[in-house]
Amino acid sequence: MTIEELIIIAKNQDPRNIFEPFSGDVSFIPVDIRRFYVIANPVDVEIKTRKYGNVYFFPIDQVRHQNSEYSFLPEDAFIFASTNGDPIFIKDNIYYISYESEYLPEKISDSFSNFLDTIKVL
Repeated sequence: MTIEELIIIAKNQDPRNIFEPFSGDVSFIPVDIRRFYVIANPVDVEIKTRKYGNVYFFPIDQVRHQNSEYSFLPEDAFIFASTNGDPIFIKDNIYYISYESEYLPEKISDSFSNFLDTIKVL
């Protein structure tokens, strides 16, 4: 699935899902997901998925603060979403989810486009 397809599906699920382009500094965002934040910063986005329930995407102004919210994750984890309070993150270019406030990462995918395919957006 492409970013553009995600936007269409998310807005069809709920017109309150808001994406906006971002033109500020994105150097702290992993390269694989940078384009997503540049063209579709998820200002207020929660999507229904078949595999992970409701997935909430953190907007760019919140992602820098997520590591303090999920202190059990390694410092180099980039948390960009959550489901039921469980973090979805990137570490070493791999996409993971970790359940129940413990660092027990479950691999989701190895790229953002595969991540979008894997979560099976409804």
